[in-house]
Amino acid sequence: MLFKSTTVHYMLNYTLHSDFRSTSIEPLYSLSVSSMKKSKQHTFDLSLVLDALRDATRRQVLLQLAEKDFCCGSFEELGSKTRLTYHFARLREAGIISSTKNGRFRVLSLRRHELDAAFPGLLDAVLTGAKRESV
Repeated sequence: MLFKSTTVHYMLNYTLHSDFRSTSIEPLYSLSVSSMKKSKQHTFDLSLVLDALRDATRRQVLLQLAEKDFCCGSFEELGSKTRLTYHFARLREAGIISSTKNGRFRVLSLRRHELDAAFPGLLDAVLTGAKRESV
């Protein structure tokens, strides 16, 4: 699923007003703009989150992001750019990380507070396991 473009939905509703003299139709316009990029609130799908956390490379990415935010190019020791792009996309689709553009770089951030609110203790357990794997 790609989240590059903003989807705009237009809904046109008509209400019928009648009084004793005439009947008129007035349009009511409502605009709904939805975009994952600009969305502050995200609902997590447990199956997507667990599927994203299943891979060892993604757990190593999370282990590094737990300390601080990093650019996408900072993970080159974990694999090729193509492979890492796939892993970053899976983590983003699950809502575990967010990506912001800073100049010509993309900065990845762990969405720790949102994830801990949705699944208390899950991220800590995954990070503890990832630390054991890396030793």
